[in-house]
Amino acid sequence: MTATTASSVSLSWNGVSGASSYVVYRGGARVGSASGTSYTDSGLSAGTSYSYTVAAADSSGTTGPASAAVSATTATAGGGTGGGTGGSTGGGGGTGCPAAWSPSTSYVPGNTVSYNGHKYTATYYSTGAVPNDPASWAVWADNGPC
Repeated sequence: MTATTASSVSLSWNGVSGASSYVVYRGGARVGSASGTSYTDSGLSAGTSYSYTVAAADSSGTTGPASAAVSATTATAGGGTGGGTGGSTGGGGGTGCPAAWSPSTSYVPGNTVSYNGHKYTATYYSTGAVPNDPASWAVWADNGPC
């Protein structure tokens, strides 16, 4: 089961007997782990489809086989929430600003964020590059206020 916002996907699944944790994969790459049966993947791009699998891990960290994939599409910026396998329902307008920039998120070209009231588009791969920092001029394009 999934639920989405413009910048996150919330996953939940049935527990596995003997599992001490679960490893979550997005597009085949590990994105996190959970001690329970739910996980929220945040810092995502609006209106984008993502595919997830989950694998149970024992106390030594050894993972079992991954689950069947489930897909989810984040809502468009300013939209509401969605769910199921990629559904997105409309919703209440919003501010027109994309999700806030996070120093721990890895961004790829084309990702959009808001920072200090401005919308920025990533022009290069980055993690921790502050959008309005003069040293980040080649990483972020300022798209003006939002």
